[in-house]
Amino acid sequence: MVTRDELERRCRGAILAGVEFDDLLQRSLIPTDRSGLLEITGTHSLLLSLNLIERLDDEMHGFSRARRKPGESAMMLACLADRKTLGAALDRMVRYLAFRQSALSAKVTTSRRWIDFKIAAQVRRDEDSSVLEESHAQFIFQAISWFTGQAAPLVHLQTHRADHPLLGRRHPLLGVPLVLGRTTALRFPISAYNLPRRTVIADNPVLEAVDLWMSGAPVAWPLARRDSRNAEILSSAIARLQSSQDSLDTIAESLGYAEPRSLRRLIKNKTGKSPSEWRALSGETRESMGALLHARTRAREMLARLIF
Repeated sequence: MVTRDELERRCRGAILAGVEFDDLLQRSLIPTDRSGLLEITGTHSLLLSLNLIERLDDEMHGFSRARRKPGESAMMLACLADRKTLGAALDRMVRYLAFRQSALSAKVTTSRRWIDFKIAAQVRRDEDSSVLEESHAQFIFQAISWFTGQAAPLVHLQTHRADHPLLGRRHPLLGVPLVLGRTTALRFPISAYNLPRRTVIADNPVLEAVDLWMSGAPVAWPLARRDSRNAEILSSAIARLQSSQDSLDTIAESLGYAEPRSLRRLIKNKTGKSPSEWRALSGETRESMGALLHARTRAREMLARLIF
């Protein structure tokens, strides 16, 4: 949960450009309660970023004088195609940002124990720099996880914002402590420097990077465009499990499966829940899971639209 004021600060660039804050919340499917607290998950945060980019046509969310057209993040990931290790990929990202003369810059420093990927943003208002840097630090984390084919071994996220409400606590989207320092930086153990690239560069690397990040949550979410048929099967199977007394055998047969165990395995692997667990969910939990799946579907559609 975050306060409305905190989320307004993240959207300040768009608000100053004339975008209605409540409209952003609605488009990002962010529910509110009477206390003024906003319940925001990683998916909602992603949706909010995408709506800011779409409304402003700017990956800098309206904070910087130098706009960055949608799609440049995808270009940066595509530039990693010939990099063989994480260390080489980090160096390439630094060089790419410098070459593009972006409002963002980065620097990699190493010690005997750590790798620090430092991010700096040139913005209109100094107090907004940490907001934009934190948002892009989350994207860098997703990109590194995609490059290495595993959750990036992040130690902590550092911010230079002394009044950050999450200081000293675990960052809800990255799952690591948020600490105070002089810059915004992602810290990794030095052992990560030689992690090999385990991904194949695709047409839409940003979409695949975000898919991989989202795949850890227990909600039906196909990992690639070729799995769109699986998404339809999952949606239909889960709906019938929750709204009828049909056996899994009957549902599997109607969906074209010769063996029910194949459908059972698909549901378990893609959602983290077995068919019986989906059937046992309470109505309130079903509604919550359905809303999250809807948010993820919308985020995926927006990513594909913005990048191409």
